[in-house]
Amino acid sequence: MRVRIRLHRSWTPSRRVAEDRALALLAAWMMTPLAALAGAVGLWCLAARLNWAGHFVVASGIFSHWLTWLMLAAGLQVFASLLSRYGKGGEVMP
Repeated sequence: MRVRIRLHRSWTPSRRVAEDRALALLAAWMMTPLAALAGAVGLWCLAARLNWAGHFVVASGIFSHWLTWLMLAAGLQVFASLLSRYGKGGEVMP
């Protein structure tokens, strides 16, 4: 006696790709303001080092350096750009 179990496939590959692209667009949309915020904190840290602004919040550690914040901002913006390109259906790598 044979028993066949049929499973309903609710996830088709095209539907999953469409959902992944929508999530990529959402993540890219959220990363752009975070990159701007990290850039503003980096400029504040640089201004505090040059005595143009008040005391910077982080006194020691890796996040007390202005270059760390600006590199974080640039990295977030590049990653947001790649996610946006993927979400719109374009090529990610040339």
